[in-house]
Amino acid sequence: MSTETHPGTAPAEADPAATAAAPAPPTDPPTGTPPDGDTTDSEKKPNPITAFATGTTRRTGEGARLIGQWLAHWASTADQSNDEVRRRLVAAQLEAYTERRTEVEAAFTKENKKIVRLEEEAADGGLTQAQRAQLTFSRETARRLEKTLKDMRKADFRPVQPTERQIARARSFGRLRRGGALIGAAGGAAAGAVNAPPAGIVGLLAAMGLAWWTAVHPPRLTHRPVPAELLLPELDPPAKPDTETGEGNAVMEEVVDPALFCAETDRLTVAMLAAGAITDGRVRLAAPDAITRMANGWMAKVVLPKGDGANAETVLLKLGKIAGEMNSDRARFFMEPVHASAGGNAKTIAVAMFDTDPFLEGTASPLVGATTVDVWARGIPVAVDAFGHIVHLVLRNTSLSLGGASRSGKGAALRGIIGGALLDLRVNVRLIDGKSPGQDRWRNLAATFIDEVGNRGAERALRLLEAEIEEMSRRAEILKKYGVEDINDPKLIDELGGLELVVMDEVQPFTENKKHGNAIKQALAALAARGLAFGIILILATQVITKGESGVIPRLVSGNISWKWAMRTTDTVESNMALAPGAASAGWDASKLDPDIKGMGILFAESGYKRLRSLWIDGPDMLRLIADVTAARAAARRLRGQWDDPIEATLHAKKCGTPAPALPAPDGVAVPTVDLTKPEFADTEALSEADWQILTATADAFGEQLNVLCRQVAEALQAQDGTRWADTTATTVGDTFRRAGVFRKTVRVTGQQPSTGAALEDIRALIKERTA
Repeated sequence: MSTETHPGTAPAEADPAATAAAPAPPTDPPTGTPPDGDTTDSEKKPNPITAFATGTTRRTGEGARLIGQWLAHWASTADQSNDEVRRRLVAAQLEAYTERRTEVEAAFTKENKKIVRLEEEAADGGLTQAQRAQLTFSRETARRLEKTLKDMRKADFRPVQPTERQIARARSFGRLRRGGALIGAAGGAAAGAVNAPPAGIVGLLAAMGLAWWTAVHPPRLTHRPVPAELLLPELDPPAKPDTETGEGNAVMEEVVDPALFCAETDRLTVAMLAAGAITDGRVRLAAPDAITRMANGWMAKVVLPKGDGANAETVLLKLGKIAGEMNSDRARFFMEPVHASAGGNAKTIAVAMFDTDPFLEGTASPLVGATTVDVWARGIPVAVDAFGHIVHLVLRNTSLSLGGASRSGKGAALRGIIGGALLDLRVNVRLIDGKSPGQDRWRNLAATFIDEVGNRGAERALRLLEAEIEEMSRRAEILKKYGVEDINDPKLIDELGGLELVVMDEVQPFTENKKHGNAIKQALAALAARGLAFGIILILATQVITKGESGVIPRLVSGNISWKWAMRTTDTVESNMALAPGAASAGWDASKLDPDIKGMGILFAESGYKRLRSLWIDGPDMLRLIADVTAARAAARRLRGQWDDPIEATLHAKKCGTPAPALPAPDGVAVPTVDLTKPEFADTEALSEADWQILTATADAFGEQLNVLCRQVAEALQAQDGTRWADTTATTVGDTFRRAGVFRKTVRVTGQQPSTGAALEDIRALIKERTA
């Protein structure tokens, strides 16, 4: 029963009574107060059967009222806009013109046949006087019909636009026809009920059921879109020329270049009219060269017509319907706004249509071979859209959640994000790997790397997040010096200590951990709410995307994440959770993505929804990227263990730090580090006697020197007694320090390059405690 227009709009010409919103169902009258001293009736519980019958009756009555209101709306022709009525009147003129032209063409053909027959008879044996007169008459008639036909073809169809009075009269005739149809239908139903009571009872029950259903599904009382058969160009109203004011307030008519119209824009105009995206005018190119035709489709920047209120925002809501009218689908038809920075405005959109899915072929990441990335100004290249544009993730006021089913391509997207971030030496990547060894390739390059399972991994993740929260306070003090609330100048990044990029690949094992899960959720919420102002960015990836106060990604976290990227999901509910409520009903359903195209996804960001595919990087290209990142960071002394990292210092103090990696420096000299074994800290009593000998010898050998490096200890012990300490290396010394709990962050010794080591005062305190 409902008719549709653009949601939330009502036509000016629709009858006011018909377009009035349906009143809310009446509420139960207040129960009377029982007499003093009589509490029996007031304490009685209402009879459920009576209550059900009363509610059903009230609901059925309300539905009957709504049906009657809709029938009155229909009978009054309020479902037809003035433009539809006007077009029907013009269509009648067009039909009459077409019939007249057809009659003239048929008469002209008939007279020509007569002329041909008479001329053939004249050539064979001559004509009688009556036949000669007939021939003369037929020739004259043919000439007259030919002239009439030429005039009709030359003038073409020129409709006379109906006046408001004619439109009102047409509505009156329409009301009479529809009213008569209603009366006839009602009389027929009554007669049928009298002659066939069982059928009447069935019909009555069906009507009651319809009324009961309608009470909670009220019809929309508004006019419908103009039917497609009435959208012929011949029926269009006379064009209103766009005008502008010239010198002396003279009105000048805008001349539209014919080159701005083509077959694609004409087809798009018809589709948008049929879909209700526009109501008048024609779509044109933004410039004569604003269209690109390819072997498998075309792309263009187009401008919407003026005068009907349509803009990029309203038209994009009709994308699915327009695609259908173009005989395409969402996998091959695309629209997006063109912003002012690209020369567009509110009426400019980019349109692309392809014969096949444009994402079938993957696109290699431009990170391969790149020497640097500016994540703050330009961003990390992460994906490509249907128009061939690279989508950049700018790590400035932007956080990201990445959701999707297993094997949907989240890993490929994360590889590009992490690799691009590491190419910017200002970024400190804190990587929490919940599906080890998913991101193991970055173990040696991340500033912090966590991949343990169970409580140990959750504890380290929590300590990292807590350290980042403490880091916000430290950075806030620096910003206060400049009188700013957030990083408003990239020059502040270095003074703050770089950008902190916290990447959590697979959130569920951490936020659902029984021991530390709630604390991790609270820490993520705090960072999501305030971290961006201080250069602390969250990247969260997960397969299970349930939200809510206690979901895998709590609402307090997801509500503060500006980029939401959904790969293929298992169902529509998961898609809406990954993007936004109502995304699927608007046509953006990640569960409908092609499962054979890895990395295919839907992005919900500042500019709205966009379909894209992550850039591809793997195999030899990935190895080359890792080598480039390693060389660049080692040369700048930005590898873990080469620089003074306050976050790792905090984690090491809590016995949750990450050992420095054993990586070659650009000059081929190994960076002095400890081993890469996972940090599992033991009590001092668990140290072997050999370990205590190393600790004691260290304290004795270095006297009053404040700090010592693992390499220095090994060299000193070998020089002291080459036989006894022949097998002692920087790795064994570092392992002893770590197990003893005195392992420290990067140590700087006068005259030496900074490296991993320990403080002598901590070693002496440990020995003193044991001997005591």
